[in-house]
Formats: sequence, C-alpha cells, structure tokens
Amino acid sequence: MIDLIEQPYNAPNFENTQSAFVIDPVMVQDKNSERIFLLVDMYPESSGIHSHITYHGKREPANPANALGSGYTKIDGQAFLKLIGKDQTYTLRKQSHTLGRVYDTQNNPTDYQVVTKGNPDKAYRDLGDVYLGEMNDANYQGNIFLSSQKEFNRSAPFTVQKTSYLWLIYSDDNGKTWSNPIDLNPQLKTDSMKFLGTGPGTGVQLESGTLLVPVYFIDQYDNELTAVIKSEDGGETWLMGETPIKFNGNKAPYKASESHIVELNDGTITLFTRTNKGNVLVSSSNTEGMTWQSSEFDAELLNSYTQLSAIKYSKEINDKEYVLLSNAHSKQMWKRINGRVWIGEIKSDNTIDWQDYIQITDDNETFGYSSIAELPDGKVGLLYEKVGGEIRYVRLEVEQILKDDRLNNYKRSFF
Repeated sequence: MIDLIEQPYNAPNFENTQSAFVIDPVMVQDKNSERIFLLVDMYPESSGIHSHITYHGKREPANPANALGSGYTKIDGQAFLKLIGKDQTYTLRKQSHTLGRVYDTQNNPTDYQVVTKGNPDKAYRDLGDVYLGEMNDANYQGNIFLSSQKEFNRSAPFTVQKTSYLWLIYSDDNGKTWSNPIDLNPQLKTDSMKFLGTGPGTGVQLESGTLLVPVYFIDQYDNELTAVIKSEDGGETWLMGETPIKFNGNKAPYKASESHIVELNDGTITLFTRTNKGNVLVSSSNTEGMTWQSSEFDAELLNSYTQLSAIKYSKEINDKEYVLLSNAHSKQMWKRINGRVWIGEIKSDNTIDWQDYIQITDDNETFGYSSIAELPDGKVGLLYEKVGGEIRYVRLEVEQILKDDRLNNYKRSFF
C-alpha cells in the first residue's frame, strides 16, 4: 500500500527513525460508491510526535516532527506545500499529472521537479523524489521527506516542514489496489496544531450517507483533544468538528485522544475516547459530531490510555439495542492488559447500561490496540495485538449469547 523512502543507514539502533513513515490507519467504506477509504498519520524522517525514545531501557532525546501548522502556505488563496531549504522556503506547485515544480520565494519556477504521483508497484516509495532537470538517475537529488545529513544520505536540498500530515488513500476494488495519497492537511490542520492524526481502527457511514472518521490533535499548549471529521460528498472534501473537551484558559483538564464512533438508532452520535484519567470518556452529539451536547466519564469502563474499539450491533435482540466495546480494562497508564469486550444496552435516554463483558485475555495477559467488527453471518470478529507484535483474532457469537442469556458461561473461540 504505502512504503515510504528511508535512509540507507536506517537501522534498529536508531529506533528506525531515519525514515519517512505512516502509522495508525483508520478505515471507512462509502456503501453508495463501494469506495474504501484509509486514513493514516504520515511523518517525514523523524521520531514522529515523540520528543524522546527508549532504547535498551534508556530514555534518549529524539527527532520529533512537531512543528506548528499544516506544512502549507497560501498564495492567492491556494495552498502549496512548503519546502524548507538552507536559505529560503520554496513551494511545490502542480506541473503535470505526476510531477510538481519547485518555485522560489519570488514565485519563479526553478529547474527542480518532484514526484507527486508515485508508482503503486513500488508502494509509492518514489513519492517525493527530486530531480534537477529531466527525470533520470544522473539528475536524482534525493527525497523531500528525508532530512538527515550523514554520509550517503538520500535527503533533497529542501524538505517538507517537520510536522504531521494526514493522508488519505482509497480503493475501488475491495483493497486490491490503492490510490496515490491525498494530503488532508490543507483542509483540516490549523496553525495552532502540532499534530493532527487518526483515531486508528474504523470510521462509520451514517444513515444520511455522511462519512465520519475519528481524529485527534495536539495544540500549541500540548493539549491532546479528540474530534471527528466528516465528508458529505463521498470523501472529496472534509470538515472537522469541535472537540467535546470543554475548558477555560490554555490547559485542558485531561488528555483525550484516540476514539471510536457509534451511530445510535435515533441518529445520535456517541464517541468513546481513551483518556489519561483511568476511564473512557463518552460524548454525545446530535449534529453529526460537529458539536457535542454531553461528555462524561464512564465509571464502568476503565482505560489505561490505550486505544479502544466500538460498534453498534445491527440487530435488536429481545427488542433492545446494543453497543459492543473492546478495550484493555486497566486504570494504570500504559498497562495494556486484561482484554474485554463489553456489551452495553442502549437505554431510552441513550445512556448505556454495560450489562456484562466477555473476557478475552487473562487479567494480566497483554491486550493492546483492537478492532471489532460485525461479520456478515451476525457473529462478531475481534482483532487485537499482544506485546511483541503478535496479532490474534477472536470470533464471538454475541447474538446467541444474548438470546440465551448465557454470557457468564461463554467460552471464547480463537482462530
């Protein structure tokens, strides 16, 4: 799909930070067009948002990409990607279907060309390649997503701003092939944001046809704030709503970042968000996530600042509406253990009664990021990660469990 360029000296002893990279995918499908959208956080060569890394148990300063702003500048109302050189800031402008031309600060074209539409057969690894004059090996000047200057580096004479970029790709053939990345930063990321990225997992398509995707951002005061972006035109344009976190002054009372979205039967949007307060935050919106009418911590749902996943089960069981939520049930920060799938009944006032849960792991067994989905046969699939990179899949017969009222005796089945 996407495998961006790296320096020839990129290695584990640098924690693989000598590379451009993408991370944290979130997927949603437009059922009208059948187009599948995948959004990812993209970083140029860096340690991402992290200012420190831990290597061999020792915390070391890193190379963060956390500059404020979108990485673009506007000229005559049009956004152009900034390229930072030694003596000036250039801009990248469209030249052809596959190439961009570099312009100087006086708006004059230079002889530099940049690959803006990469080769899918190379997983877009050539995206950002720079050529001085014609495209050939002799004229290759490096890549705009690389910046370090060690011997044999592949860095170009100018680089993109060292910040986060929110990229979108799409597939029209059920994931066999994927489009060239589209950068959503010009539409969504403001000058007050250090970071704008996904809530990894899945988005939703509302009954109205609107696409909703969970995101979060880090502002200039280092607040981590959850939000939702939406598209009403099949993924062509996107708009971000306000955060449900209310506060006065410069500092939010807590961190609230990665989240998952559920649409209830009456159209209410419910957002489940990880926080650093030990519990999941539950927010409700009647404006498709653009504003929020309530936001409260759920006393039942513990959270160790670990991503969670949630869906509304499509079938009513015994005339009741249900939400399923998977998470690491622990109050300790970063303690990713004790995996559970919670089963919540939606009450008439849209509050959730978490009736019980299915235990996925032992209490102290690792359980990291997860993604839950309803399968075509009505069963529920759960994908989750364990420490060390292992990924496991569980299939749950939720409908039969609820009909038979046998949750406490349910035995999970691994595949």
